[in-house]
Amino acid sequence: MIVPLVAGLALAARATSDLARLIASDRGLPLWDEAGHAVAGLQVAAALHRLDPLGLAAAINRQVLWPFVHSLVLAPAFLAAGPTVAVARGVSAALFAGCLLLLFA
Repeated sequence: MIVPLVAGLALAARATSDLARLIASDRGLPLWDEAGHAVAGLQVAAALHRLDPLGLAAAINRQVLWPFVHSLVLAPAFLAAGPTVAVARGVSAALFAGCLLLLFA
């Protein structure tokens, strides 16, 4: 009776260790589209606000899941109107509308 209990505890400890290592290795940024784009735009805006060219280069270089152009468009909007969800969604909607117009043209 004690052997299965010890084996179960050992497996639980191993699973907990593996899960903790997986969580610790995460970069910490959201990886879904809307939040990921907004965070990237906030990082670029923060670097621009600080006039930090190395921070700007690092913020652009960290964007490995999507092209960096969206964050470069979001950053001035965040600086002008504030870092809100409405600003991020408004910029994305405007870019989408612009793509539709370009597609039509």
